[in-house]
Amino acid sequence: MATRRPFPILPEIDIEADAPPPRVTLPPLPGERSPSPNLPPPVPPRDARPVRPVRRVRRRRERSSLPVALRMGVPFFVPAGLALLLSRTGPWLGDAMGGTASMVILAVVVAGCWLAWQTSSTVWRTAWLVALGVTAALVPLLTLQATLARLPHVGSVGESIAPVLLATLGTAIMLVVIAGAVAVGARAEPHGAGPLFLPAGLLVPAILSVEELPAELPMLRTFAAVLALGGAAIVVAWLLPEGLRPLIGPLALGVEFVLLSITDLAPTVDPTSGRIVPVLYGALVAITVVLVVAVPLMAVWVRRLMTDTTGGGGGSDLPSSPNAGSVRRSST
Repeated sequence: MATRRPFPILPEIDIEADAPPPRVTLPPLPGERSPSPNLPPPVPPRDARPVRPVRRVRRRRERSSLPVALRMGVPFFVPAGLALLLSRTGPWLGDAMGGTASMVILAVVVAGCWLAWQTSSTVWRTAWLVALGVTAALVPLLTLQATLARLPHVGSVGESIAPVLLATLGTAIMLVVIAGAVAVGARAEPHGAGPLFLPAGLLVPAILSVEELPAELPMLRTFAAVLALGGAAIVVAWLLPEGLRPLIGPLALGVEFVLLSITDLAPTVDPTSGRIVPVLYGALVAITVVLVVAVPLMAVWVRRLMTDTTGGGGGSDLPSSPNAGSVRRSST
């Protein structure tokens, strides 16, 4: 007969109130080695991606306010108004006016560029740079090209076509340079690159269609009308959502072509000129149309290139906003 053993009486254990909980260690399973307390902590696998620091993402409004939109058109409204004023006062000064009007407009645009460089808005600086490139380089090159192309016997047998070719090539290069400057300067807001390049694009068919060249007063009126139209298009573009801004450039260029057709204005070709002159006119207009459409895509490409080069810092030049929020990245 089995005998009962008395249940052992456990000794009394004093447990302090603030003592840490006891550490319980389970025995190892059969075939498993017991962990050693001297082993280092486990090392994470090498393929694990390090946690990137949280970067602030600035929120921007799709539409700009009316003061901001008007501010974007100032770089083109100022030289346009000045050119219109000088075209009215030029006849009072007689032939002594000469090229003084162009120098005055250029000086005002340079002063505007200096003022823009004192601010932190990269897009506004780009707008003033476009105005400077248009006033200082594009308008003189276009005037020279149109003047040389209208000379008698240009491109005919025995006549040299080299001056017209060089003027056309210089104008095309200047258009590409302005488009590149817009793409780089507007990389933070690529939707606005097309409208910013628009004043340069509108000048090409307009100046080529001026009948009285190289007279200064018709050039001043054309310059004022084109820059006023370009500035108005920029203001409208900044009032629209960002997705619609790239459409403003081709739309405004199409409106200009319709207005030139209604007023029966077109590039002038001398009857004695060769067939190369209309080809050069068409090449300049084609390059202009392509750049007006492609400048937003160029700005997107420049933004991606700079993002890859700087390792994800391409959005650091976005305009700051006081209501900017932070977005945390989830790591898997």
